Amino acid sequence: MSQSQGSSTRIINGKRLADKEPLSERTAFTENGSTGRWSASIIPDLSRNSSTSPVVVTGTATLMGNAEWRNLQLTHVTLKNYSSKTVLGVQLKWFITTKSDPTKTLPPPGYTGLFEAHLLPGEKEKFECPLIKFSQAIKYVARNGILEGDFLLHVRVFEAEFEDGSTWNDDWGGPKPGDQGEPWRGVNKPDSLQNHAVQSSCAHTMCSYDTPDSHSFCATAPSYQLTCHVGPPCNGVFCTVWPVDVAVGRVY
Repeated sequence: MSQSQGSSTRIINGKRLADKEPLSERTAFTENGSTGRWSASIIPDLSRNSSTSPVVVTGTATLMGNAEWRNLQLTHVTLKNYSSKTVLGVQLKWFITTKSDPTKTLPPPGYTGLFEAHLLPGEKEKFECPLIKFSQAIKYVARNGILEGDFLLHVRVFEAEFEDGSTWNDDWGGPKPGDQGEPWRGVNKPDSLQNHAVQSSCAHTMCSYDTPDSHSFCATAPSYQLTCHVGPPCNGVFCTVWPVDVAVGRVY
């Protein structure tokens, strides 16, 4: 059985874990984003749920910009393990769309390195993840350092490593060639993250950073079953967005 070999070797199932960024880089910005008139939000990929993926991103936590720093960056994700296996680590995939057309991806997508995420079957937990900086993700869309438009950065689980040595890959729907595992066939009763009755007073909002006003806030988003939280204990610096839990009427 292949499993994590401990923090000293930083290996899971024979695969190297990503290096961790210093705390100073995780809690403050080190680069400015593009000038221009733009807004952006980082959200879970709502096309992924228990019928499509054994491990699903159900929440994102983002360091938001201000008047000094035109940027935002993903720092944490909340993951739900729908499988019957214990998860040891995951790799994330992200892609960008416009808010007006979230079905059309602006290439290219990006990927984080593998990071530790220990989840028992059915467990949901928040984890520190490799940083995804909007300024870097959007650089191929900006023209001469100027960005115009309203954007979404969607995040999903790309690969999951399990305690029994098996792997699941989003592109293959199971293990990719050379890895162990089996296709994910979903659960008997899919737990959809969208298209359900909203039962939260803060629903239909997403965390947004806007220029040229250069501020972060919970923006109204009628088409998205999301709930935004800004404020204590983060005093408006960190912003968290969660899909609404259809089963019990609370947020993830």
